[in-house]
Amino acid sequence: MYTVILIGILTASFTSALYSWLFIVPVLSYLLLGTKLGTIYSVIYVLSGCAILTYRHIVQNPGTPVIAIVNIALTLTAIWALSYTYEQKRAQTVKRLQEMASLDPLTGLNNRLLLSSIFDMLCETLPEKQKSVSMVLVDLDHFKKVNDKYGHGVGDAVLVDVSRIINSMRRRNDWAFRFGGEEFCLLIPDVTPHQAHSIAERLRHSVEHTLSAEGFDATITVSIGVAHWPENGDALSQIYKVADERLYKAKEQGRNQIVSE
Repeated sequence: MYTVILIGILTASFTSALYSWLFIVPVLSYLLLGTKLGTIYSVIYVLSGCAILTYRHIVQNPGTPVIAIVNIALTLTAIWALSYTYEQKRAQTVKRLQEMASLDPLTGLNNRLLLSSIFDMLCETLPEKQKSVSMVLVDLDHFKKVNDKYGHGVGDAVLVDVSRIINSMRRRNDWAFRFGGEEFCLLIPDVTPHQAHSIAERLRHSVEHTLSAEGFDATITVSIGVAHWPENGDALSQIYKVADERLYKAKEQGRNQIVSE
């Protein structure tokens, strides 16, 4: 369509006002293609249109008022700038809404809504020889007592510090989630059950010995259940059920421990 517009400007007389179709180029480009591609298409076709107008109706036809071409160029520039600004703000708003929908506002970790899609993505993209995903389900022991004794502000600080510890330990291709309350989850691809247990143990030890939330002067521990795909099931619901059962087994056995089998 843009090419047809340029051909029309090149072949028609100035009085036909076909050049006015150039005004929709940046609007449509940003509306349909987004900021990056919209800018590329706008640069190519708007500048080409202005070049054609200048050549066709000033160089070849000196009788065309220069001020008319200048006015067209200025109008195009204004429409282009407005379209770009609108699309940029729209994209920022969409990104912010996506982050609000997918991230836990307190800790910045992914929330539970993303768990299924991330799990499916990991299962589909891992090489055949490395197809394994471990789920590490973490629950803070006696967290209600923290809120009751220190207040919810300190309780939130504890949750933030636990999330910091989790983030500091996970690899680039590991995924961390907060399920709400005091429950966290890690999806760890391409590790053996023994390696997953070792990661869980380092996490348990770090929370017990390095947690340093402001206003909190006690020790907090975590109970952890670990399950593995595909050994413990084919679907996410099966893996989660196994990990959850092992987590509660760890609590029943005295807390501050890991159950991975």
